[in-house]
Order: sequence, then C-alpha cells, then structure tokens
Amino acid sequence: MDRLVAEKILKALRVEFEKFNVEEFIALKAIQSKNPFQLLIAVVLSQNTSDRNSLKAFENLTNNLVDITPWKIIETPIEKLEEIIKPAGIYKRRAEALRRISMEIIEKYDGDLSKILELPPEEARRELMKLPQVGAKTADVLILFLKGGYTIPIDTHLMRVAKRIGYANSKADYEEIRGKLIDLFKPEEYLEVHLLHILLGRKYCKARKPKCKACPIARYCEYEFKVL
Repeated sequence: MDRLVAEKILKALRVEFEKFNVEEFIALKAIQSKNPFQLLIAVVLSQNTSDRNSLKAFENLTNNLVDITPWKIIETPIEKLEEIIKPAGIYKRRAEALRRISMEIIEKYDGDLSKILELPPEEARRELMKLPQVGAKTADVLILFLKGGYTIPIDTHLMRVAKRIGYANSKADYEEIRGKLIDLFKPEEYLEVHLLHILLGRKYCKARKPKCKACPIARYCEYEFKVL
C-alpha cells in the first residue's frame, strides 16, 4: 500500500470518528494528569482486558490512592490492592505485577519514571522494556503519549486491521507492522493513526463477523474475505 491510499484511509477515519469519548481509551484518561507512572499503571491494568474493565480498576485506584506513585503502590497492603483493581480481572497477578514494577522504579530510578523518558526514543523504549510487565506495546504507548511522534503502539485491534486493510501481510509480526505504519504516516499523525484504527477495529473490523458493508474504508481495504 502506498502513502496516498494510507492518507485517504486516515482522512475517512477522521470523518467517521470525528467525535469520540475519551473514556473509550484508558491511556487518554490517565495521561490527563501528565504523570508517566500513572500512565504506565493504567496500561498494565489494560493488558488482556477491555478498556471498560481496566478503566473501572484505574478509577478505583485513583479514588483510593489519589496520587498514584510507586511508593503508594508498595505501601498498600496486597489484599487491598487486589480488591481495588479487581474489575480488571486476574487481579492477584496484576497486583503483584504493580508491586514489582513499583519496586524496580524506586530502586533503579528513585521512583521517577520520567528519567527513562528523557532518553532518546529508541533508548527509552529499550529501558522501559526492561521493567516487569512492560513489553513492546506498553513501552510504545508511553513513548507515543508522553514523547509524541516517534512510534505507533500495535494492539490486537490494530494488528488485525493492519493485516486486513493491507498495511502489512497476514504473517507480519508486531515490529514489522509498527515499521510499516511508521513509514506510511507522518509523525504528527501517529497518535491519530493509533486511536482511529483501534476504533475501526472495535466498531467495524471485528475479529468475527466484520461489518464490511458499513465500513467507512471498505473501498480501500484489501481483505480477501470482505463481504460487500
């Protein structure tokens, strides 16, 4: 796919999703505080669950701790922490993960995650991925939302959509899809690309029974099984 077609797709998505609720994305909710650690915790809570469930857990955490810091996570009794984040699911494992992340950030960075984010983007990405429970997608979310214009996180919706539309082939992995999208779009568009394609995947390009007939970018889509 060339950049001209990619830009037409993005333009169509802007029109389709001109107004969307911030509550649909936990990262947008968490970033309002400009607190890097709070965003990290929100993204970890969203792993392998819906934004709706993770947002409930995040709001519980915010209401109980007020200011989410590594020290407050560590100081909270594990049983209480589990109860607070229960809506996100697999809460025992998540609570332990939050404590491990908090401890490492305290030990290595004096509790200040911004020290990593001050590094050049690729170096910051590598350092973030050394933290417990932080893979490529989580690291990319932090870099995109806090540094802007350097990367595009690929979640399950975006991975599915990218392969169907034709941004990448059906066997492409995370890094290949990320690279293709970075090349196709402008850095100032990366956040839009991330959010709008997720919305497309949620509303139209569903894993099962995609709504091809109603899809706003059907004319550009290369999905071999699309039904129009």
